[in-house]
Amino acid sequence: MTLIEMIVAAGIALAVLGMTVPFLTSSMRDEPEVSGKALNIGKARVAIERIIRDVRQGIEITTPSSTQLSLETYSRHATCGSTTDLPSSSAPIRCQVTYRCSGETCTRTEANPGVTTGTEVTVVDGLGSSSVFSYTPSSGTPLHVTVELVIPDPDGGGDLTLEDGASLRNALLTG
Repeated sequence: MTLIEMIVAAGIALAVLGMTVPFLTSSMRDEPEVSGKALNIGKARVAIERIIRDVRQGIEITTPSSTQLSLETYSRHATCGSTTDLPSSSAPIRCQVTYRCSGETCTRTEANPGVTTGTEVTVVDGLGSSSVFSYTPSSGTPLHVTVELVIPDPDGGGDLTLEDGASLRNALLTG
């Protein structure tokens, strides 16, 4: 290789490197923000899945409102509100599960049937709206719940909405 060829190759290499370095530094600078948004979306997805699972196991919705969902449902815990799981051979027990959304946070309470108070556990936070639940039919005894979580973009670029719904599978089994 001649000296001129090496100088030209070095110049091209520097030009390519000069174009990629700003892209890499920009990516490294934006990574924590992107990871934070992905974490918020992941938390919201898990929260919706948890709420929908409780609704599907539901027997009766006792308190329907846009900010609160209270329903009697089946639980796989040893007692209502405990964290000890039942053995797989045991039948699930009836519990009252209440979701309350206020401000940016939704909490879950599990208690004995008919009781809506107890230890609240945060299910999701950082919401843009506390109006999370809607019901079908809208009057009378609701049999279907739609859950809509709005996650605001910290940059102000718009909101992300996650939505899912489910019907109470066990509502018709009670008499």
